[in-house]
Amino acid sequence: MIGGRRAGLLAGLFLLAAGAAAGPAAADERAPTGPQLAVAAGVVQLFDPDLSGFASIAWQDRHGARRASPWLFAEATARDHFFGFGALVDFPVGSRTLVTPSLAIALYHEHDGLGLGSMFEIRSALEATWPLRSGRIGAAFLHYSNARIGGDHNPGTEALLLVWVMPIGARSRGISRWSAG
Repeated sequence: MIGGRRAGLLAGLFLLAAGAAAGPAAADERAPTGPQLAVAAGVVQLFDPDLSGFASIAWQDRHGARRASPWLFAEATARDHFFGFGALVDFPVGSRTLVTPSLAIALYHEHDGLGLGSMFEIRSALEATWPLRSGRIGAAFLHYSNARIGGDHNPGTEALLLVWVMPIGARSRGISRWSAG
């Protein structure tokens, strides 16, 4: 039987492969570009006995479908904080769905909360969003791991979030063409 973390990783890899294979040729025109603000809230410690609240805010500079885009983020539980940067890639699936895997490096500041074992963490995530008139809404599954950088203690943690992504600035495009109608 596959453990919870391995099952999540396998599901994420499957969705990533499906997103890469299923996107139509004209998908580049539908993917958003320019600065975006992402706000998310949900729960962390999915595979542990006690769930905790989790919040995230991120700035993303999207470069279109199948192109690596930079992003910066700040995330927190009631006791812990994460600050990081990384890359994300948008994969349009069908006519309205956007699947976005991301990878980042984070500084982790613990206050007797998650106990992740290192001040450096690797954040991997898979997000799926759908268009709204004011941006996109969706869900994200993420995993934090210290990759044993700080020794053998690497408990890791997972989170499930509700995500709202909205354009900011004059360079943003693509979301309005994905109108909900």
